[in-house]
Amino acid sequence: MKLDANVMKDAIMQLIKDYKFNPVQVMDMVKLGIKTAVKKDGIVEDRKAVLQVKIEADGGIKIFREYTVVADDEIEEEDRDLTVAQAQEFTDKPEI
Repeated sequence: MKLDANVMKDAIMQLIKDYKFNPVQVMDMVKLGIKTAVKKDGIVEDRKAVLQVKIEADGGIKIFREYTVVADDEIEEEDRDLTVAQAQEFTDKPEI
């Protein structure tokens, strides 16, 4: 199923207008719902993974997974820790 970003944006704006919901709280609820769905559907296998959701002005949605950058000999959880070398695949200057 493909979601039309404009339809979603219009629906959110209608909720805010009709029920006088706080826009920040509505966006937080939408983001939480997206995170929950991504984990439940198995898109991210680690249900304890920390995800960030960014909803852009045009209605586009970006989902980011957070990792902890650690020294090579300090990896405790393979699904959540990255070495500096691994992190360099995602960013130029990773910090431990």
